[in-house]
Amino acid sequence: IIQDKETFRDKAYDDARPDYDLKPGDEILGTLTIGYGHTDAARDDDEKIQIGDTVTEEEAKEILIKDLQEYVDIVNNRMKSFDVELTQAQFDGLVYATMNRPERMGDGELWRAIGSGNEEKIREEWSKTISQSIKKYPGLEGRKEEELDLFFSTPDKPDVQVQDPD
Repeated sequence: IIQDKETFRDKAYDDARPDYDLKPGDEILGTLTIGYGHTDAARDDDEKIQIGDTVTEEEAKEILIKDLQEYVDIVNNRMKSFDVELTQAQFDGLVYATMNRPERMGDGELWRAIGSGNEEKIREEWSKTISQSIKKYPGLEGRKEEELDLFFSTPDKPDVQVQDPD
């Protein structure tokens, strides 16, 4: 899902102006990003992304898998903390959203809404996770709708247990 939504880029770019070809010394307006939306460490040695860094698609896939584990762990911890069971689609939607804004997706009100099963309340709380950033990043509205579409895509019974990272 994320590989479909995040465009692969083999060269570090500024996410505030993704089509601009960065040159050494350029001011970064947003966040340096590489691969499939990776924003922290671009290699196994955890070096910070620098202007001019490159990555192969295979490396980018490995980085994405490593990155996703962090967000899976965050969702698992919230499931435990709020004693919430999720369908696979709900789990996937939450991991996808958490990848984009981990500090906002852990909000207790959102998780209480998820626990209640009240779709209107879930949508309201989920929308609050982008409210502070929507002016700077208008594309978040569309992404939020994709996340919610995924979250609500299967109304079956809970089938995801806390996922073991091993």
